[in-house]
Amino acid sequence: MRYRYYVSHALLQSRKEAAGSVTRVPAPEIEQLVLDGVRARLQSAEPSAAAADRDLVERHIDRVIVRPQAVEVRLISAGSTELSGELTPCELKTTTLRLPWAAPNFVAVKGIVHEPTVRPAMNPETRDALLAAIVKARRWIEDLRLGRVATLAEIADREGLGERHVRLSAPLAFVAPRLVATIVDGTAPTDLTVTTLAQRLPYSWTNQERRFRDIGTANS
Repeated sequence: MRYRYYVSHALLQSRKEAAGSVTRVPAPEIEQLVLDGVRARLQSAEPSAAAADRDLVERHIDRVIVRPQAVEVRLISAGSTELSGELTPCELKTTTLRLPWAAPNFVAVKGIVHEPTVRPAMNPETRDALLAAIVKARRWIEDLRLGRVATLAEIADREGLGERHVRLSAPLAFVAPRLVATIVDGTAPTDLTVTTLAQRLPYSWTNQERRFRDIGTANS
């Protein structure tokens, strides 16, 4: 099932310690919760007020903070709305709207949502390291495709990494979606690591799935 979600920027940068306790959240659920909550708040103060979703966000919302048990919406006070073009973000007057919400128990990557599995799962730290490496490799390849950099050596210099490391990790951008899904739900081979995945990655998605399925069967 295809699904949009928001992911912590710190997590994508492999700074797990700075990502907080809520690292991924479902986008449609959060967006609808925020829009409904803000619209109800505005209508209680001004019953005739109505606005399209985009206008509502741009005119009334300063920031949304997702916490494990609630979503906090920082609203721009009416008095500063008209002057918002003249004020810096720090100068805007805000109030906080707290919307009850519970973080769902799921993991996601690249628009695919997976419910927890009852099958044996790989170590969470290993899973997160693999997913972070795949995301980083996809970003590198995208930079090359769009001409932001010309070579992997430039990427190595920019990231402060060895060129050999970048060349080893770059193929992770082409991991088969089904294989990514097994990493996400923790059913990939438990001894799979970033290095073994990169070193043993066939070009064909079918061969990737077969190779790592066979590895998993051999290790079970």
